Amino acid sequence: MWLLAFIFTLSPAGLADAAEGYKAFAERMVARPPLGAKVAEDIERAILQSLNSYRASKGRKPLKRASPELIMAARAQALDLMQTNSMGHGASTGHSFESRMRAMMDGAMFLPAMAENAARDRRKDVDNAGKAQGLMAQWIKSGSHRKNLTNLSYVAVAIGAVKRGDEVYAVQIFVGPETKTNLFR
Repeated sequence: MWLLAFIFTLSPAGLADAAEGYKAFAERMVARPPLGAKVAEDIERAILQSLNSYRASKGRKPLKRASPELIMAARAQALDLMQTNSMGHGASTGHSFESRMRAMMDGAMFLPAMAENAARDRRKDVDNAGKAQGLMAQWIKSGSHRKNLTNLSYVAVAIGAVKRGDEVYAVQIFVGPETKTNLFR
């Protein structure tokens, strides 16, 4: 009996419903952020500039901005983390990083190489440029996050930064080249 339930929950229809559910959640989060929260595009730009400067200092190519869907996913995750006062890669909906990315990349049979960094800054009386620097400093200090910052496999990044008062949550989603197959094309 357990095996049948397991197979049912992994059916293509079940995966499509779960994916569509998260995408709708992300769209709602970005369209109607938690009270007092707003997207901080200036912090996103500063993080991208700092990230690419850091990559250049390590002999890496700069990353371009990822698709609008992945930028929405990064912003939605940052808003979700802010709303739940938590830190991590799972959503409050129960979706893992992989299932969130599948939801945002409709129809992707094979996901490209991907990773995510998340951080928050609650320092008081720090301007947005200082917040961006502080977030980058956290990621650079952490071995696993630093590895994502300099990984040669990535070609694009989606950055979502949200702010409420002195609190900033930021998420980076790193993306490798699209996986091409001849299976159905």
